[in-house]
Amino acid sequence: MDAALAWRRSGAEWVAQVELPPLPAEHLVVPSFSAVGSPGWRCALLHATGCAVTAAVGRPAAQGAPPPHTDAVEMLVDCFATRAAIAAPRLEFRVDAVAPPTDYLAVASARPLRVAIPPPPTAPAGEVAVPARTQMAAAKNIRGSICSPTCVSMALSQLGIHHEFGQLLARSYHRPTRMFGVWPQNLWAASRWGALAAVETAVDWYAARSALAAGHPLVASIAFAKGGLDGSPLPGTRGHLVIVRGIENNRVLANDPAADAAARVPCSYDIDQFAAAWLANRGVFYLFAHSLQGGAASGQR
Repeated sequence: MDAALAWRRSGAEWVAQVELPPLPAEHLVVPSFSAVGSPGWRCALLHATGCAVTAAVGRPAAQGAPPPHTDAVEMLVDCFATRAAIAAPRLEFRVDAVAPPTDYLAVASARPLRVAIPPPPTAPAGEVAVPARTQMAAAKNIRGSICSPTCVSMALSQLGIHHEFGQLLARSYHRPTRMFGVWPQNLWAASRWGALAAVETAVDWYAARSALAAGHPLVASIAFAKGGLDGSPLPGTRGHLVIVRGIENNRVLANDPAADAAARVPCSYDIDQFAAAWLANRGVFYLFAHSLQGGAASGQR
């Protein structure tokens, strides 16, 4: 999306629709919205036979449970999966705000649900210095489920944004799902400190190399079976987030918040094993590329 969205008033919300190219079956569609003023928002994927809606995020009153998926589209809490080809899909962003959004970042990303493990990059990507934080220092009842806001905290610190971690945790919690890892909720939480970010998805190493070359680490969503990622503090996981801060000698330089101490958070992983856990498995990442502290900025993508 290379222009401002066309917002229209609808009750207490501002609504904008974006036409997408035709979507084949078995594709992942990831919408993302981040705005100054941290309004609540939700997104629907509209098509001829119905619509599916992501979990609402932001203000507590807006955190309603989403409706069930349609026959053509499955709703996966924070993204969509197409189960049938859609000829004329549209994304509809709904934002809680008294005025149309002006300083925001809107992104739509799509890819096949399943891809082959890509070859490693032929050249290293520069390492980005990212302060380390472990999730294991938190209270016992939540420490195993806060990898996402812990990574967001590291990304904010890398941008030089001072924040209180307890407040970030509280704002990252998505009440309907009782999870700290809902992707758009984490971006909403970060926007409270003036950070704009996007959730995107990749199929190869291009996005990671480009971001790292520009000085931006990525928060990557990974999953792997027992023993699938040598050196990980987790034996296996259905979903975990880590910081990707560099690529060197066929190793992914990472900050893994599941390490039991901050000194062991910086680590490295075999690049093919990491690609299997990340790029062959959704390939989703958060990218924090904008800080609005100290001045205004705007952008749509």
